[in-house]
Amino acid sequence: MSRRGPKEDRFYRVLDVPTDATAEQIKKAYRKLAIKWHPDKNPTNRTEAEEKFKEISMAYEVLSDETKRKLYDDHGEEGLKEGGGGGGFHDPSSIFEAFFGGGFGGFGGGRGRAKPTRTPDVQHQVALTLQQFYRGVTKKLRVQRQVLCGSCRGKGSLKENAVQKCDGCNGQGIRIVMQRIGPGMVSQSQTTCSQCSGSGEMINPMDACQECKGRKTKAQSEVLELVVPPGKQPGSKIHFYNKADEAADLEAGDIVCILVPAEEEGAEDSKEQSYCIPPGPITDPSVIKRPTFQRLKTGVDLVLEISVSLIEALLGFRLGFRHLDDRILIVDSPAGEVIDPDSILTVEGEGMPLETPGRRGDLIIKVNVQMPTSRQMMSMSEEKKQQLRALLPPPIHPATHAQALEGKLLKNYDGQEYEVQPVHARAYDPDEHREKQRQRHREQHRDDDDDDDGPRAGGAQCKQM
Repeated sequence: MSRRGPKEDRFYRVLDVPTDATAEQIKKAYRKLAIKWHPDKNPTNRTEAEEKFKEISMAYEVLSDETKRKLYDDHGEEGLKEGGGGGGFHDPSSIFEAFFGGGFGGFGGGRGRAKPTRTPDVQHQVALTLQQFYRGVTKKLRVQRQVLCGSCRGKGSLKENAVQKCDGCNGQGIRIVMQRIGPGMVSQSQTTCSQCSGSGEMINPMDACQECKGRKTKAQSEVLELVVPPGKQPGSKIHFYNKADEAADLEAGDIVCILVPAEEEGAEDSKEQSYCIPPGPITDPSVIKRPTFQRLKTGVDLVLEISVSLIEALLGFRLGFRHLDDRILIVDSPAGEVIDPDSILTVEGEGMPLETPGRRGDLIIKVNVQMPTSRQMMSMSEEKKQQLRALLPPPIHPATHAQALEGKLLKNYDGQEYEVQPVHARAYDPDEHREKQRQRHREQHRDDDDDDDGPRAGGAQCKQM
């Protein structure tokens, strides 16, 4: 794109590009000069660098914008001011951050690097059992933290004006490291200043406070009392405000306790048990045990898995157990209802306490029905079996239907005769089934290998008709 000669060419000279430079040439020139003259890269001649950096940023802002560039080419800098083409310029740091995707320390009234106003928060994980979540608990926590030195009151020295700005980082506490990673590509990273250890300040060892050695803070051990109210959720956070490390001129952060579930011993072993009250009167409450509860993801409901016998599933049962708050709870199954295998019952208001006083979630009871064992049935007399048949509903698959065909000669789909004979099913064994599958697979591969040993040449070609 041709252009007529500009009235002014100062911005072109600042970037060291010709007046007909392309957009890519202008970008490359700005990238090179902005890195070279960034004030944080020039701590020894910072004032000159700031002026150069501002000038480079102004030139790039104008020449990288088609409208501003045309106005500048036609009417110069005065035209930019009078023509409303952006007489006011953006902060050089903003332009740099937008170009490189990050920022350096501030200068000349620019935004600069935001300095922290408080020390970092410190997090601690506190493991609680389900019972502790249910009841609430108070725990003692011993913490080690840095507090301001009482002798120098966090100044690092008892002498006036003993604290000086670090000349290695110009008081920023960090140093910017630029590294060229390819043609026209530069990466930037920041590291803590090694001279001042990130404080941005230096104290002559002769002037340093004798108690804190110029560090301004010293270690202190403290015991905190953590009060967890009933019904807190796992993942809840409890803050000890301003109990993190102290530092001069900064607000202390918080100690944040994160509540997590503790791994409880024997939880898997006792996950599913029978807690039905034995027959006869109970005079000793200690025989009523506490089962292992699980907490649903909802956080407010509890789950209890139990096993009942077939007679209890058919005629009802009474469940007795000790709750998480040591109350003995007696639960009756629904009157007149048969409990199917894997049934789920609900007891309202016996789940986890909510943080709203007086409210609780529900208790979910998962019921596993234990069928009589094979040994029990084999030891049962035929008379009792007949009595059992008379009491229970009739079979869905009566044996008499199949017995009428046993031993008869019938024909299959291709006319061959066969005799109807019973086959016997047995319990499924997954390990045995997998082994059979592996055996069949090996035999199939062996057969395929045998087929591959046959002659190959002159083989006939088959085509489906």
